[in-house]
Amino acid sequence: MKLLTHNLLSSRLLKGVQNGYPLKLEVSNVQKTPAKFDEETVKRMYCKIDYEVLRQAAEACGEGDILPKEVPEDFYTNRDFLERVHTALYELNVIEGKLICPETGREFRIKLGIPDMTFSIGKKMMDSTLFGLNDFDIYRNNNSDSLHSNYVYKYALPFEKIEDRVEKTKFFQNYWYHSITISTLYFIAIKLLQKVMKKREPFKLKYSLFLWNFSLAIFSIIGTIRFAEDFLYNWYTHGFTWSICHSCNPDSVAAFWSLAFCISKVVELGDTLFIILRKKPLIFLHYYHHAAVLVYTVHSGAEHTAPGQVFITMNYFAHSFMYSYYAITALNIRPPKFISMAVTTIQTTQMFLGVAVTFYVYKVKTQYNIPCQQSIPNLYLAFFIYATFGVLFVKFFIENYFIKEKQKQKGHMKKD
Repeated sequence: MKLLTHNLLSSRLLKGVQNGYPLKLEVSNVQKTPAKFDEETVKRMYCKIDYEVLRQAAEACGEGDILPKEVPEDFYTNRDFLERVHTALYELNVIEGKLICPETGREFRIKLGIPDMTFSIGKKMMDSTLFGLNDFDIYRNNNSDSLHSNYVYKYALPFEKIEDRVEKTKFFQNYWYHSITISTLYFIAIKLLQKVMKKREPFKLKYSLFLWNFSLAIFSIIGTIRFAEDFLYNWYTHGFTWSICHSCNPDSVAAFWSLAFCISKVVELGDTLFIILRKKPLIFLHYYHHAAVLVYTVHSGAEHTAPGQVFITMNYFAHSFMYSYYAITALNIRPPKFISMAVTTIQTTQMFLGVAVTFYVYKVKTQYNIPCQQSIPNLYLAFFIYATFGVLFVKFFIENYFIKEKQKQKGHMKKD
């Protein structure tokens, strides 16, 4: 997709340009004033209109001969071409992500180069299969790259790179729904294994469990250090809003650790295997958490979800403590109670921060009109998952550190 723009934006939107935000066209009245085009302005104000959609809308208004069939290679600086685009936009209203022909009333939805599907509250979300979750914009139909950071790491290990990132992204887009298949098989496997273990003695697996948790702890610690650098740099340099609206540099070290994070969600399903084989209590929170995170992570990878930088950083950080704690307890070492409470608090805080971030991104996209690299369906999914996680973790915290503690105290009092 070729990225086009015009310079007739409201002062509110121009403020966004000054802050470095690519803009979504939401202008209802275009004043016929001389256009001022220059390469730097165009690059900074790209509105990401699918050129084919613009041509179709212009043809519907009888202005199809204005625009050439092909976009010239020098479209950034080709004044004649940009003025033709500008002329075509004179005849159209651009409202709520749509090009509208005033004469006929025909509407043409703008295919944004970022996953920015505009939904109003109450509007039916099922505009395609799986509630819009299959509508990926990046790398589809010659669309542009994602809205992302350009941060470059000072050093990178030989393996910290991704070859053919476009093909890998398309693979995720085409097959992400198999994360639901894996989750379904995961649930079935849980029930079958529990049935098999019902009449068997529990396995000890002391050192196997230690190595498992220790390995995941080391992985999470390194992941935190390597992945967070991109996000923290952009937060410090561009501000929080910019950093959560731009995904990590897809050619950087962070992209590798993002992919590694996604793969780790499949590996971490093995946690449940140890619980079942050792015949320990398996609660709903455990397997729901594993399955839901897997599905959301894979879908987010398919659309390069920008707030995923926050989510991944938080998860790597929380798991650094969680798996370290589990590695220690696997050796039958029992740390003080406040340690386990601290680990659970970190996990619970992560969930409520996730809710806060998704709420803020929704506000940014719908009220501030600042494009973010996250689709509305993915945003709704993130909110639902984090909200349910938050409730379940609070319930777990109360039951384990307050209710059970009171029951223990009552038991001691009866003995006395």
